[in-house]
Amino acid sequence: MSIIKVASQSRTALVAGAIAGMYREKQEAVVQAIGAGAVNQAIKAMISARGFLAEEGKYIVFVPSFTTVMVNGQERTAIRMTVQPQESNGKAPSVETDETPVEWDEDNDSEMAYLFGGDQATSRRQ
Repeated sequence: MSIIKVASQSRTALVAGAIAGMYREKQEAVVQAIGAGAVNQAIKAMISARGFLAEEGKYIVFVPSFTTVMVNGQERTAIRMTVQPQESNGKAPSVETDETPVEWDEDNDSEMAYLFGGDQATSRRQ
């Protein structure tokens, strides 16, 4: 599987062209990003690619998932977005993932502090 890897410095127009080109060729494209800036660029590129393909009568959906990748010997969590044809019923196709759902416990302050980065969890409740 070919993966389009996006960085925070990636030019969205070039990534959009790569997504549209891969989709035209394979009827699917996979975009992967690590970090907020990279995910931002990837989403903007997918929106542009959607516009390019819609002009050709090809309608797509993006199905996000998490994946674990190794970067410089360290495990990192990446966002993977699979670009697929939109089904005629308007529903997004399902994508299998190997991730287990995370339970959210709003009453557990230590978990919230971890998820929101320290004191942000308590200040959010005030």
